[in-house]
Amino acid sequence: AREILSLKDYLIKVSQWIIGGDGWAYDIGYGGLDHVIANREDVNILVVDTEVYSNTGGQSSKSSRTGSIAKFTAAGKPGFKKDLASIAMSYGHVYVAMVSHGYNQGQVIKALKEAEAYNGPSIVICYSPCIAHNIKKGLYMSQLEAKKATECGYWPTFRYNPDLAKEGKNPFTMDSKEPNWDLYQEFLMNEGRYAQLVKINPEAAQELFETNLKDAKKRYANYKRLAEIEQEKNEQEVIKSLNEDEEFKNQILNEIDNFDNVILFSYNAVTSPKQVEFINAVLAKKENTTVISLKGPMDYNKYQNLNNYLCLYEYTPNSIRTVVKYLKGEVIPLGKLPIKL
Repeated sequence: AREILSLKDYLIKVSQWIIGGDGWAYDIGYGGLDHVIANREDVNILVVDTEVYSNTGGQSSKSSRTGSIAKFTAAGKPGFKKDLASIAMSYGHVYVAMVSHGYNQGQVIKALKEAEAYNGPSIVICYSPCIAHNIKKGLYMSQLEAKKATECGYWPTFRYNPDLAKEGKNPFTMDSKEPNWDLYQEFLMNEGRYAQLVKINPEAAQELFETNLKDAKKRYANYKRLAEIEQEKNEQEVIKSLNEDEEFKNQILNEIDNFDNVILFSYNAVTSPKQVEFINAVLAKKENTTVISLKGPMDYNKYQNLNNYLCLYEYTPNSIRTVVKYLKGEVIPLGKLPIKL
């Protein structure tokens, strides 16, 4: 044992990378991949995304996009591409990146280095032109084709690093510039997997291409929203303000009878006794107070005399917009009190 300890400076961390295509990552091997990233093991995954089963004959996969031609979807795929990046980001503890070697090689290297350095599961999804795309002028145009894919919005590039959230920063960084959507159709028509659809299925081609574009715009809008979200200064700051500003709390309690409607927002109050104490004090004075939890529903069990309660489960622009609609009477919640948790 002493001899092994004397050699510790010569022992380095083993770098573990799992490399596979989209047929494996999105489709037949997805269950295993999901199991790996759901756990907090320090492994790295590199997905070579060709949007088709490249090694087994060019069959359509769950990564293939609407309107693309491949085996099993000879008339154009009617469904959407699975958003593997968003699924991985939803765990919160997975490093995620989408990269395009033709658009920005520096960003590719940065993502790979960050993934390797991250102490936990990481997944880097690479846009990978292949022979099944039937690119005009051939595969030697792969670099340029990958560049066009990002420029037109077909393949945005970004990085999601959970370590940034620990610093109170937004973990999501959009690396690619605002797309030029006017180039989207031109990009599709530069590849045979799309261009051939005009001849094979002319009646449905344009509708499928428009659906493809709408899906790309929707994805980009979702990613952009993540980039614009100010990372919560973290709940500790909120808790700190409640702990320290007794004068402000007392002022609210003294003036609360002057208001017809009172709305309170809580954030993970189950871990903050001061939040619970203050909200219960308001509820004792104003029975028709509405309490809205910005995170989990377990806050509900901490409140007394509560008649109006709404839980968002997440603090995002979409959920806040829904709350506004609810407060304006445009949305009617289906859940009813009391509830059992």
